[in-house]
Amino acid sequence: MDDPQNHIKSEKTILADQIESLLMAQLHVILSQATIYQHTFAGHQQALLAMTVLINLIQQTIYTTQDIVDALKITPTPSATLPAHIHLTPRELDVIKDVVEGMSNKEIAHHLGMTIRTVKFHLDNIFSKFGVTSRTGVAMFAVQYRLV
Repeated sequence: MDDPQNHIKSEKTILADQIESLLMAQLHVILSQATIYQHTFAGHQQALLAMTVLINLIQQTIYTTQDIVDALKITPTPSATLPAHIHLTPRELDVIKDVVEGMSNKEIAHHLGMTIRTVKFHLDNIFSKFGVTSRTGVAMFAVQYRLV
């Protein structure tokens, strides 16, 4: 008889591989655009700006890809208990819930009655505690451990 857990792990691995392939294809498109920009704007100050924007996009795509792939390959714990070394404040939990809802920093600040700088401070702490590098990583971690 097939083990349902093995079936789920297999599906998650396939899904992770597909997402990774799609995002890597996206990176190749972005890199090709960077080459086009480089040739088009060669010798102009606009080239530096265009390349900086593209590099930031590439870095964010890499971080998001890695967070998604890592989250899909993690075997969820049966109890979904938050690891003992992670302690969250009530305000951090509020920020996490809003991140999962897809709110921007500005929207979170308005919703929770704080400054954008305070939202960024909380997000930096959350990134550090969860060991992730993006909002996607925060959301996936929060869902995995049923924080929302």
